[in-house]
Amino acid sequence: GIPIFMLHGWPSDHRHMVESFEPLFQQRSGWRRIYPDLPGMGKTPAASWITNQDQMLEILMAFIQQVVSDQRYVVAGSSYGGYLARGLVHRHGAKMDGVFLIVPAVETDEAKQHLPQPQVLVEDPQFLAELKPEEAGLSRMVVVQSVERLRFFRTYFQPAFAAADHAFLERLKNHYAFSFPVDQLTTPFPGPALILTGRQDSTCGYRDAWTLLD
Repeated sequence: GIPIFMLHGWPSDHRHMVESFEPLFQQRSGWRRIYPDLPGMGKTPAASWITNQDQMLEILMAFIQQVVSDQRYVVAGSSYGGYLARGLVHRHGAKMDGVFLIVPAVETDEAKQHLPQPQVLVEDPQFLAELKPEEAGLSRMVVVQSVERLRFFRTYFQPAFAAADHAFLERLKNHYAFSFPVDQLTTPFPGPALILTGRQDSTCGYRDAWTLLD
């Protein structure tokens, strides 16, 4: 099938992408879904020589080359995975048949980010009652609260957070941006592109994604 690479968020792993995307493919044949764990996350170990995002992108491009050779492919990236997907568009856009950015990380300089204030649209007393002390931040992050969302977090995100190499990621965070202007392309990306943002997303925002359209 058509290869589609699913790039997870930070500090997560493939699990939340599998759970979110696989139901969409139950009635859609002809797609080869590939869910990697990025270095330092999931079952992919970190390496001391990886110190910046350019190297993370090079590793990802080498992985894609190894898996699909010269075959054309599609990329879906969530949050940090969306940032890496933009790097792929910059470097490999001519080889790609589409890109899907889900709540993408756009502006890497926190001082320049345009983020809405945390806002809860639906409050659920049972959700709040079941929160553990270490989960208190979810009371502000989850816009539509429900016990189902809490169980989703505990099943697909919490184990990934526990498995991540946080010391490695903290070092990498000091060089979070690519060394090149990732969105300055010689020509606009010619393939179909879908950018999905959250109006109340106080982590990645939505306004900065508008800068990607042109």
